[in-house]
Amino acid sequence: MSIILIIFSCRQERQRVALHPPRPSRFKGEPLPDRVSIDYFTPSFWNHDLSVEDKAYYIKDGVFIGMPPAYLCSSWKDVLTWKGLSREQMTEKYGRAVLKEYVIPNEEELQQLKDNQERREEEKRAAERHEEVEVEEELGQPAGN
Repeated sequence: MSIILIIFSCRQERQRVALHPPRPSRFKGEPLPDRVSIDYFTPSFWNHDLSVEDKAYYIKDGVFIGMPPAYLCSSWKDVLTWKGLSREQMTEKYGRAVLKEYVIPNEEELQQLKDNQERREEEKRAAERHEEVEVEEELGQPAGN
């Protein structure tokens, strides 16, 4: 005679709770990287997919490139002409050639962005003050105390 064991498994579904949800991204996939040069992005992505706010973030410390034009990366002899340059020297020497396809926000666009951010912050503060007043009124406390 053979003994047949029947094992019942109680499987309980568990939910994973994220303590710190990931930073939301407007793009499918990973969030945008920090501290990269403009030429990290393809001209098409930079010009058509990034917002002025995104672009402003990447040029806040200046407009810099990370690599020279592609034709200067094909041989070691070419690489030796630029490999020791600082980002400032790289941008000064090759920036015009690399950045010609990129649309960089102008001063007017950056000022408009700054004005919009300040306006949103003021609206947020006003809404918070309004909520505080409503709560104080509901509790029967004088506003501002």
